[in-house]
Amino acid sequence: MREASSALDPTENVKIVMEIQEIMKTREGNWRAETEKAKAEARSVAEAHHSARVASLRPPNVPSEEQQARTITSLDEAQFRVIKSINDAEGVLSSRQNERVRARTELGSWEAKDVDEDVASGLDTNALRIRLSKELGFEPVVDRNTSKITKMIVRNDDNTDMDVVELAGLSEFEIANQLWEKATTVYQPTS
Repeated sequence: MREASSALDPTENVKIVMEIQEIMKTREGNWRAETEKAKAEARSVAEAHHSARVASLRPPNVPSEEQQARTITSLDEAQFRVIKSINDAEGVLSSRQNERVRARTELGSWEAKDVDEDVASGLDTNALRIRLSKELGFEPVVDRNTSKITKMIVRNDDNTDMDVVELAGLSEFEIANQLWEKATTVYQPTS
C-alpha cells in the first residue's frame, strides 16, 4: 500500500498538472505568435497580390486596344486625305504653271510683233491721237473756216469740271502748262 499511496500522492499529481498547464500555456503562446506571424504574412501577400493586380490593369486614362485601333485607323484615313489633297494641289499647281508658260510664250509672240506697223497700216494716226487726247480729258475744238484747232476743252482728273483753253497766240510751252494745270485742278464748288 505504501507503493499505492506513494503512487497516489496528490502533490505529485498537482505538480504534473501544473507542469502540463505551463507547457500548454507556452505552446499556446507559441501557437498564438505563429498564428499572428502567419496572419501578418498572409496580409502582406494579399497586399502584394492586390498591388500586382492593380499594376497589371490598364490605367483609366490609357485607351483600350480597340480605342487605339480606331484612333490609328482614323489617323491613317486623315493622312490619306491629306496626301490626296496635296496631290490634287500639285496637279492644280502643275496646270497653273503650264498655263503661265503658255501665257509667257503668247506674250513673247505679241511682244515680238511690230505693233506700230500694224497700227500705222490700218489706222489714221491723227484719228488715233485725237481719240487718245479725248480719253485723257482733252477735246480739241476745230475752227470750221480754217480747219485748225483753236481751242481745247479740258476735263479735270475727277471729271467734275471743264475749262476751255484758247490756243491762239500761245507758245507750245504755255499751251502745255495751261492744259495740264486745268486737267489737274480739283473742282471745289463755291458755297
